[in-house]
Amino acid sequence: MTALNAAGRVGATVLATVAISGFLTSGTAAAAPSTVPFQVDPVIPLVELPTPHLAATVGDQPGVAVLHVRRTPGDGNPHSAVVHWVSLGTGASGSASFPTLDAQPVTIRPGSGQVVAFVDPQAIGTPGFGTFFVP
Repeated sequence: MTALNAAGRVGATVLATVAISGFLTSGTAAAAPSTVPFQVDPVIPLVELPTPHLAATVGDQPGVAVLHVRRTPGDGNPHSAVVHWVSLGTGASGSASFPTLDAQPVTIRPGSGQVVAFVDPQAIGTPGFGTFFVP
């Protein structure tokens, strides 16, 4: 065996070892879930109806986001709000309804990409919106 063949075999062995070890140690890198508050809250001009503050939690599952009402101490029970959303990455769209501050979170499945959500406070105020990235 010549020195060139031996060097080639050693090089091939090293490359194979690196490739196999990289394959065995690779996995799905999961980011911790994060909550993204909507950037613009809707405005409801009536004093007795608090404004619904909404947020999206992303990163728990790929292609999935959870929309929810953010609750703070002293909040009353806001008028209902509907969130219409569209994924700029997949074209998927839908709506989520929040009848009260105590409404359950709504899971949406827009797929991976940037999502734009439009908050419609049921025609009694000024709409709000939020954008967030779904991994």
